[in-house]
Amino acid sequence: MIARIHILITSFGLLCTGALSAQSTREEVKQLLLRVQSAYQHASYLDFRVTYTYANLDRPGQSIDSLSGEVQLDKVRARVVMPGSETLVNASYSIQVLEKDKIVYISKAPVGIPVNPTGSVDSVLKYLDQYQVNISEAGGEKVLMIGFPEGGRFSRVRMQVDTLTGYLKEMTYFLKTEGLISRDQLKSAGHGGSYQAEGLVQISFSGYKSGGFSDTAFATDQYFTKTNGQYEPADRFKGYHLFWATSPN
Repeated sequence: MIARIHILITSFGLLCTGALSAQSTREEVKQLLLRVQSAYQHASYLDFRVTYTYANLDRPGQSIDSLSGEVQLDKVRARVVMPGSETLVNASYSIQVLEKDKIVYISKAPVGIPVNPTGSVDSVLKYLDQYQVNISEAGGEKVLMIGFPEGGRFSRVRMQVDTLTGYLKEMTYFLKTEGLISRDQLKSAGHGGSYQAEGLVQISFSGYKSGGFSDTAFATDQYFTKTNGQYEPADRFKGYHLFWATSPN
């Protein structure tokens, strides 16, 4: 289930944030988000570990599911390796590998879309004055709390940012689990599942370091090759099907 949440959060990003009680607070939030965006967009050969942990809302310290992977960033290039999947974005292509389905999805690289763990900051700023937000600072980090309107998948999110580097330290999403898992996995009358109707996903970012890899991390020939005009999966993906979302030419 945590793998589905990883995909959901990745596509959700921070598409909306909350309304602020004062113009000064709104500007502070705006500057914080822009700094986080800039920190990742200007990162040079940065790699770090990301860990997703799911827990029920009433027992936040008791993990039910987890997922960990590695991220490599160099400005607009990115490679993310998670159990069962791998994603690469470089100047030419956007590639996603799904191990279970044995498929390598390939498309031409998106133009002008920032690659960073926060999602689209432009969308965040667009909805900045609509919901409730609180921002605080302590212990070398800034903490942003965002409240979402009722009816959505997420109720709120908590973002912790390192004030020195601008990098994320932790994000916590509070969400409804219904629809993400089967009914027999829910803990309710007639069902003895582990998951409750509401839970939280804690995303930890750790082990930041620079210069630990080279340009080969973003090479497309580790995913596919072209011989005599024909595209084939790379050796480590033999038996996989190449699916072109856009024309390869």
